[in-house]
Amino acid sequence: MQPGIEDYRYIFEHNPAAAAILDHELNIIEMNEQFLGMVGYRRDQLQNIRLPDFRARGMIKYLRDSGGTAADVIREKRVIFGESTMETPSGTHVVQRT
Repeated sequence: MQPGIEDYRYIFEHNPAAAAILDHELNIIEMNEQFLGMVGYRRDQLQNIRLPDFRARGMIKYLRDSGGTAADVIREKRVIFGESTMETPSGTHVVQRT
């Protein structure tokens, strides 16, 4: 039996790592509870938001960035790795991007 969309949704929602799904314009399409907890905002506060908006609107303060970005993935169509240290309303976090 092949896994269905509900199986994948369950895995995404219950993943212990913060995760968000972006479209090709960096709009946040979906985010799990761990992502919301990390960024320190409620789901309704993040409706119609793009990933770059966190920085542009001063919602998250980036203390350190290295490696590739989500925009690099879309533009270059390749796997990237990167790391950010950021301050959010919920505290300071080190995030590894793949």
